Amino acid sequence: MDGAISISAVQWLCNADKSSHEPRLRLKAFFGSLYRCLARGARAVLQFYADNVKQTEMLVSFAMKAGFAGGVVIDWPHSSKAKKSYLVLTCGTSSIASLPKGKGEDGEMCSSDDDDDGDESNDDQTVSSLLTRYVFCLYILSFTAFNLCVLSTASFHLDQWNYM
Repeated sequence: MDGAISISAVQWLCNADKSSHEPRLRLKAFFGSLYRCLARGARAVLQFYADNVKQTEMLVSFAMKAGFAGGVVIDWPHSSKAKKSYLVLTCGTSSIASLPKGKGEDGEMCSSDDDDDGDESNDDQTVSSLLTRYVFCLYILSFTAFNLCVLSTASFHLDQWNYM
């Protein structure tokens, strides 16, 4: 695959609800599988909410051990409500010269209705805007692929009907 997105899921791999649960084994298996599924040079963006710094360090550590390059980008780092963390990864050799900037890193303030703050010049460099565009492209591609499958299946059934 050329890319992967995870929204608010990867942090659950860090939890140990029972004594038999091993977060380190889960993370090793997850990042190893993700690395094997992605083409070299492919990107993955994993949005997460870590409970503490140790969880963030554990996520980054296992991603790097699996062979990824990249790091963590944080939108609105000074906000308790709007803060979002992203693990931005490249599979194999890093093609990311530098990580995208997080929203609010320049001391700008966020508001509760701040999905689009009107600053278009800076918007195309943030992880959340890149993620939004990527998700939209995946939606269009999956919708197109679904329609092609439906058309192909319908065509197959029509062909089968003609032979009866």
